[in-house]
Amino acid sequence: GSGSLAAGGAGGTIAANASGSVGTAPGGGGAGANLTSGGGKAGSAGGVGWVTVQLVSPSIAANTFAYKYQSRASGNWNDFNTWSVDTGSGFVNAVSGQTPDSGHQSVVVLSPHTVTVAAAAVTVNLTVNTGGTLTVSGGGLSVNRLTGQTNANNLTVNGTLNLATANALNLGNNTTNLIASGAVLNHTGASTVVGYGTAVQTTVNGTYNQNVTGSGVIPVATWAAASTCQINSTFTNSTTANIQLNYGQNFGNFIWNAQGGVTNQVYRMANGAITNWSVGTLTISNTAGTPARLELAQSQTLGVTVTNLTMTGGSFKAGGGNVVLTVNGPMAISAGALDMSGTINALGDVSMTGTNLITGGSPFSFAKAGAQAWTTTTTNTLTSPSWIVNSGTALTLGSASRCVMSDLTVNGSLTVNGSSTLLVNGPSAPRTNNLGTITVASGSILGGNGAIGASVTLSAGASVTNSYAIDTNNVPNGQLTTTNGLALNGNTIWFSTGIFTLNVGDYLIITNTIGGITGSFGSVVISGAGLAANTAGTVLTTANAVKLHVVASVSTPPVITSTVLNGSNLIISGTNTSGSAGGNYYVRASTNLTTSITNWPRISTNIFQSGGAFSVTNSVIPEVPANFYRIEQ
Repeated sequence: GSGSLAAGGAGGTIAANASGSVGTAPGGGGAGANLTSGGGKAGSAGGVGWVTVQLVSPSIAANTFAYKYQSRASGNWNDFNTWSVDTGSGFVNAVSGQTPDSGHQSVVVLSPHTVTVAAAAVTVNLTVNTGGTLTVSGGGLSVNRLTGQTNANNLTVNGTLNLATANALNLGNNTTNLIASGAVLNHTGASTVVGYGTAVQTTVNGTYNQNVTGSGVIPVATWAAASTCQINSTFTNSTTANIQLNYGQNFGNFIWNAQGGVTNQVYRMANGAITNWSVGTLTISNTAGTPARLELAQSQTLGVTVTNLTMTGGSFKAGGGNVVLTVNGPMAISAGALDMSGTINALGDVSMTGTNLITGGSPFSFAKAGAQAWTTTTTNTLTSPSWIVNSGTALTLGSASRCVMSDLTVNGSLTVNGSSTLLVNGPSAPRTNNLGTITVASGSILGGNGAIGASVTLSAGASVTNSYAIDTNNVPNGQLTTTNGLALNGNTIWFSTGIFTLNVGDYLIITNTIGGITGSFGSVVISGAGLAANTAGTVLTTANAVKLHVVASVSTPPVITSTVLNGSNLIISGTNTSGSAGGNYYVRASTNLTTSITNWPRISTNIFQSGGAFSVTNSVIPEVPANFYRIEQ
C-alpha cells in the first residue's frame, strides 16, 4: 500500500518498479517518496539499514507474485473462509481480506470442494482438481494471463466447471485453457456463457454438456478425438431459423439430444460459412419430450465426415441435396426419424433395426472396399432412398433381415443371406452401369415389381415372392424385371393373387429382357383368392419369362382298387387320380343306392397318403342293412 518513510537525511527518489537511492545523512532514512507502485530503498544511516517496499499490481512481472491459494472448504469465492493461502512459508488459513484476485501466483479448487462465484471476480492460473467443482452463478469470472508468463495453462479443469449465467467465463488475451480428459464443463442458464479476448487458445479433452432453453453457443475450442460435445437443450427458435452458433467446429464426439418444445422444431448445423465438417462419433438420441430435428444444412454445399453414426431416437436430416455425408465406420440406426435427403456414403457395416422411419430420395451408397454387412429388421420399409452397392463392395444382407426398396443399383455384389427378404419395387427400368451380381442364398426370398439390372442367382432353397396386381387401366403390372442373367435352381415361387381370382391364362411373375433365364422353378405355392374353380396352376419358364400357367383341370373321382372283409371290418383301399398326397378325402355311406349323392352322409374324413393312396376301415354290423360306400375327393 502507499505510505511515507520517517524523516531523516535526504532520500533518493523512488521510481515505479525501481529502487530508490540510499540516504547519507546521519539519523538514517531521508524523507521517502509517497509510494504508489513499485519498490524502493530508504537511507541506512543511524542504524536503520535499508528497507525494501514491494507493492502488488496487475502489470508487475510474473515472478514477483508470491501468494498461492487453494480451497480448504466449500464456499463462496469472495469468502476468505473458503481458502488457504501460501505467502512463502506454506499454506495457512486465509484471514479477512485474503481472497484470490489478479495478484497471486495460482488458485486451486481441491476435491471435494465446491467453490461458487456469485459476484465478479478476476484470477490467473486457475486449476479445478479432479473431484473439485467451480460454479459461476453470477457476476462472471475473468481468467487473465500474467505479463511475460510462459508457463502452462491459465485455466485447467480436471474436475467440474459449471457456467450458469450470461458471460460466466471471460478468457483474457493470450490465455491458454484446458478442459482435461475426464473433466466436465456444464453450460446452463444462458445462451452465451464464455467470452473471449484475443489470441485465446482452448482445448477440450473432456465433456461439454449444454442444457439451456432457447439456443446455446458452443465454446470455440480445439476438440480432441476423445472429447464429447453433448446438446441437451430445449430450442425455441423459429422452424425457419438457420443458425450456426459455433456448430461448424470439428468435434471428437457429438451427441444431439435436444428437445424442440414443439413438433418439427428445426436446428441447422451450419450456414454458408463452412464447407466441411468433421465429427468422430455422431449420436442422435431422444431421452425426453419432443425432439428437435438436427439438419446438417438446408441447400448449401457441405461435406460431412463422421467416424461412426449412431441413432437411438430423435430426428436427423442428413442435409439437403448438396450435402454429402460420409460415414467411415459403423452406422447403427435403431430408432427415430432419419431423413436421407443428402447423399450418404457408408464405408462401414450398416445396421437399421427397430421401428424407425427412413425417408428421403438421395443416393445411399454402400462403399466399403471388400466385405460389408447390412442388417435390417422386418419392421423397416426402406422405400425412399436410391440404394447403391459400389463396385468393389461385397455387401451381405444379414440373416433375418428385410428390405423393401424402390430403387436398387448393384455395381459390386449383394448376397441376400439366410432367411432374409429383398423386395425391389422400383424403378420401372434399371439404372445404367448396373453390372454387379445378386445372390439369394438358401432360405432367403427375392421379390417385388421393380427392375434389377444386376445378374441374379437363386441358390437351391431360395425362393421368389410376388403378387398379382393391376394398374389403373386394369393392366397387370406386378412382375419383377431382370435385365441381366437369371439363374434358377429348382426354386419355389410364393405367389399371392390378392383379391383377384385367376382364370385360365398366363400371369407374368418375372420378365427377362435379354433372354437370360437358365434353369427352372420347382413349384408354386398360391395364396390369396387363388385360382378359379376347376383350374390348376403350374410354373412355365422360358428364356424370357417366368409365368404362372393356369389351365382347366379335369376332375375325376378317386378309384377303389380293393375291398377286404377282415372279421367284422370292411377295408376299402385305392388311389386318387393325381397321385398327390396330403389332401382330404371323405367316406360317404348309404343303405339306398338310388339316393342322391348329396344326401349320403359323410361317416369319416381322412388324408391321402404317399402317392395319393387311401385306405379306410368300416365296421360291419350284421343287424344293420347293407351299406353302399363312396370315396369323395
